[in-house]
Amino acid sequence: MTQYPQDQYVVLFGGIDGSTIFGDTWTYAAGVWTNLSLTVHPQPGWGASAVFDPLNDVTILFGGCSQP
Repeated sequence: MTQYPQDQYVVLFGGIDGSTIFGDTWTYAAGVWTNLSLTVHPQPGWGASAVFDPLNDVTILFGGCSQP
């Protein structure tokens, strides 16, 4: 999960519920979660770290696992 402070929202990618690994991307702003339908995205995973790079206006996702 990473924060976009200038736009006042956070982005969440992936996760695991014990056996299912998720690859969806969500935003959270003003108390509302929104599922993003992305055409390009990482493979499903959990435990990754993310950071927003304001100089290049991109999110960098790194690390994590693709196995339960």
